Amino acid sequence: MRPDMRAPVTIDREKHCPFLLRVFCNEGGHNRREDYENMDKQPISNELHIYTWPDATLREIADLIQDAKPDAQKPMVRMAFSTVTQDRTGRIVIRKAGWVNANRRRTPDEDKTLDSLHFQAGDFLDVLESDPLLSFVRVEVVRSLGSMVRVSSDEFLAKVATLYGPGDVKSPARKATVAISCKSVPADRVKAGAHDDSVLLFRVARYGNNRHKSKFSTVGKQHPRGGKQQAS
Repeated sequence: MRPDMRAPVTIDREKHCPFLLRVFCNEGGHNRREDYENMDKQPISNELHIYTWPDATLREIADLIQDAKPDAQKPMVRMAFSTVTQDRTGRIVIRKAGWVNANRRRTPDEDKTLDSLHFQAGDFLDVLESDPLLSFVRVEVVRSLGSMVRVSSDEFLAKVATLYGPGDVKSPARKATVAISCKSVPADRVKAGAHDDSVLLFRVARYGNNRHKSKFSTVGKQHPRGGKQQAS
């Protein structure tokens, strides 16, 4: 057991009243510390109220979020949890708690309880809902000085279709198979945003007549011949 986690506790939910858990969900990134410091002046949107107990697990809370938010029910959605609390000086402190898959594929964090995370009544949960295969692909656009930009799923799939369509003017009937693979890497390796912990790198390969045709990476990895593929 990690030293920053408590031993699990069991609570008789028939005898103990639940407490109000305020959950703030976001699809574009975690809310910042400044957002919570200014809540009185600028309320944070997408707030959910959940009544639960200290022995509730992240998996259990994720299920309740899915009941309230249809977008969180998509099979590829991943929910990243952070606890939001105040230290002795009143300063907002945000700590990573773990992540849970919407498709119920197990993760190392889903059995963590609120109590084991030192969560107290009055603290918040900040939840990032991300779809790593579609909604939050980051693409390096070479023609815009190599900056990292966020694109929608439609834009990403349109780019793949443009680069690796079923045929072209010279051979419109050509058949091919497009394979997409991805891996997660630390954000500092690809010069991503300051609030990103990791970025998914996508590699698209087209195959035709059992021969590899070309490759494209959404973060502008080096082409086998030494040049970068353009994703403009």
